[in-house]
Amino acid sequence: MKKTTWQLQTAKNRFSELISKAANGEPQMVTRNGKSVAYVIDVDTFDRRVAGNKSKKSVILSMPHKDISLLPPRDRDGGRDVEL
Repeated sequence: MKKTTWQLQTAKNRFSELISKAANGEPQMVTRNGKSVAYVIDVDTFDRRVAGNKSKKSVILSMPHKDISLLPPRDRDGGRDVEL
């Protein structure tokens, strides 16, 4: 299976083409500063790769980013008193 590599800026500028190639079963590698950062693959390939797992959610949750907190820290400040 042929793999095409895209620099991030080129991938952003030609996003429709990148998606079309991925949809045709050709994995697309995206790089940033010369380092591989992401693959874009079609849904069928993704489904085949996770077919043995219980759910797609379990696959996504088992990926390396699972330890990253997406909730920002909240300030506990209750505000201030305002005279009306």
